[in-house]
Amino acid sequence: MQGLADVRVIDFSSDYCGAYCTKLLADGGADVIKVERPEGDPLRRWSATGADLGGADSAIFRYLHTSKRSIVGSPTDRAVLDLVADADVVVEDFGASNGIDRSALRSRWPHLVVLSISPFGLTGPLADRPATEFTIQAESGSILYRGRPDQPPIQGGGRISDWTAGCYAAAATLGAVWRARHTGVGDDIDFSIAEVNAIAASTFSDLSHHMQGRPPLTTVCRNLETPSIEPARDGWIGFNTNAAHMFQGLLLMIERADLFGDADLASFGGRTRRRAEWEEILHAWTTQHDCAEIMRLADL
Repeated sequence: MQGLADVRVIDFSSDYCGAYCTKLLADGGADVIKVERPEGDPLRRWSATGADLGGADSAIFRYLHTSKRSIVGSPTDRAVLDLVADADVVVEDFGASNGIDRSALRSRWPHLVVLSISPFGLTGPLADRPATEFTIQAESGSILYRGRPDQPPIQGGGRISDWTAGCYAAAATLGAVWRARHTGVGDDIDFSIAEVNAIAASTFSDLSHHMQGRPPLTTVCRNLETPSIEPARDGWIGFNTNAAHMFQGLLLMIERADLFGDADLASFGGRTRRRAEWEEILHAWTTQHDCAEIMRLADL
């Protein structure tokens, strides 16, 4: 299997979403060439703690750009345009008012797929609006679904909007490349991070409401998983029991096999309705064990 070995991508992006999109393509075997400004990509020097990296590339930059090549240049350089001529995909995040002439690229090379990533899309009333991870979460509606129903909503950490959008951007790009290979006609993909997250980052709240039988809503409908991030003796630890066998395995681990016959607790809706009872059962065990011990037992 050659994967994407015959696909070439020119990456002008300089933030998480574009970088993660092209990383996924590179992981699939694509030849990704990153075009950096003379001072280097901003993520090369980024640190969560503000630490001086001593000239070394940051961990996040190394993660996002592994398996890629890098050159210094701009979208108007002849050498860069020569690379674009032989490419299948151009990825950029310059925004609505800046950057490259997208229509000129597509007119010159009709086979080309141009993926333009922006917070709110290249057109419309929010096209030039400044954005951060927090505003994207708010505008997409995803922040509404986080937290307990009786408490204010909470934002999701870790630039999750960008990571989520990067996955969808890679999928959209592959679909456009497939079409271009079969028709000779590329595409302009106006990719809005907020619009993607309006679908992908709502934590499937409507689906969870359906699974609970669509009871009348008297408060904000939030999908609060249980078990989720739970207290241990020396900290906090996360669980995922989306499948029935995963929940059964958890019951075995916490030494409550007697609950196998409780069909209500075995369902997401049932645990939600009996949250206080269920969390008392779970925490009676988790708070008596260290995180490392729980990890070891879960791995058995």
